Amino acid sequence: MNELKALILGKFNAEFTGSGQNNQQRIKAEETKFRWHTGRILIAGTEAATVDNFYMMHSKTSADLELYIHNLPAHLSKGNGSKNAKTRKFYLEFAINFQAYKIRTELNDDFLFASKNKTSKLSVTRKRTRSTSGISLSSIQGDKRSKGGSRSASLALQSQYMPMPNAYGTQIKIYSPTHVEFKRFDCEVDTRSLQFKFLNLQADSPNIKGQLDDKPFAEGGMKLAFDLQVGNQQLVAKRYNKFTPSVNSGVLTDADKIKQNRSMIYADAARLAQGAAFMKSFYTRAKMLGATDMDLHIQFATGFLAQETGCSPSLASGILSFLDDSDFLDLDDLTWDKEGITWLVEEKRSSTFTKFTGTVVHVPSSNGGETSNTVHAFAHYVHWYTNGQLVMADLQGTQVSENGKDFLVLFDPMTHTVAGNSGCGDHGEAGIKGFVNDHKCNEVCELMELSGLQDNEEDS
Repeated sequence: MNELKALILGKFNAEFTGSGQNNQQRIKAEETKFRWHTGRILIAGTEAATVDNFYMMHSKTSADLELYIHNLPAHLSKGNGSKNAKTRKFYLEFAINFQAYKIRTELNDDFLFASKNKTSKLSVTRKRTRSTSGISLSSIQGDKRSKGGSRSASLALQSQYMPMPNAYGTQIKIYSPTHVEFKRFDCEVDTRSLQFKFLNLQADSPNIKGQLDDKPFAEGGMKLAFDLQVGNQQLVAKRYNKFTPSVNSGVLTDADKIKQNRSMIYADAARLAQGAAFMKSFYTRAKMLGATDMDLHIQFATGFLAQETGCSPSLASGILSFLDDSDFLDLDDLTWDKEGITWLVEEKRSSTFTKFTGTVVHVPSSNGGETSNTVHAFAHYVHWYTNGQLVMADLQGTQVSENGKDFLVLFDPMTHTVAGNSGCGDHGEAGIKGFVNDHKCNEVCELMELSGLQDNEEDS
């Protein structure tokens, strides 16, 4: 459903706000929600489900079918196609939180009518529910119907299939999954000090075996992400492809790549584990204070480290040979025997995500909604909890629906520390100061009894 929302929102923004509008004026995913006809909310735990699971969860019984799937507007009720056993159709309203948009963009109620030619063609019905005020796509109608129907029909979901124009002249990307074996290592964090250590919890167990694609499906500034299948689990394996902004990894030896990647990917695993521990502490304080007007369903991605072993490196590893005893420079490294590339392995999630803060920019990038406020208050809490010694940055997350629950999963965080040695992107004291200067306390900060950062700086 995340991808479906992104598809509809992209088309809506292109037609409704215009391609010439800047990013601030475009409606964001977190300012929208799906709902059923007449404003009925979705079943809990389905907001970010796959379309197939979404349909299944809302059609388990005949009562569910009548309540959700067959609940159609009057103009669609004739010849109700959703009742046809050969088809699976359902009707959703796409509601926009007008108030949140207005707060973020600081525009007045007439922002949608700035263009005269749009004013003459559109009428917008404001719908208000108990928790949000919104605009439904189903309520955007044209004054006149063209041969293709109303303007709302042009915003309806359509197939994105496009036939390949010339199969023989198109470069086809072929993936060649290869068999890999891994040793698994987990990161454990002390609940009080929040210091971490790495454990080989499966030392006496067989190595993990799976199929790893030879080509990445995603590439960031410094990391690559590959599909990994272990049994029936669809996972993502990440490694570093670039170790400093100025040095081309192609000039490094395999031994250097293994060591530098190991250091940086272990730091990433530690950040995830620390983030999870900070979040647990954050919610514990919220419970103690009786703070409930916040998003209570945010967590960090869980993962583990997987060090390649076996006869030879995988095609995806980017190296030709393992690291053996002759490559070690000090006695500390002797614990590693025939070491290959180490991967950070996580569950595969939706590719759509919301970015709340950047590496060095910490002002809210989305509206002041409950989730955004909670994430920014969490960042404030981490700074407070560590006495200004650590800041969590680059906070971004994906909406997930599992086991009847909807929640946000934060992934790939960065940190700034006084020592500046916590991993890739650590800007040291300058990074911490940037957070102090950028952060603006919100309602959740107040609920958590977190004082203003600038006030703390002046007191110190």
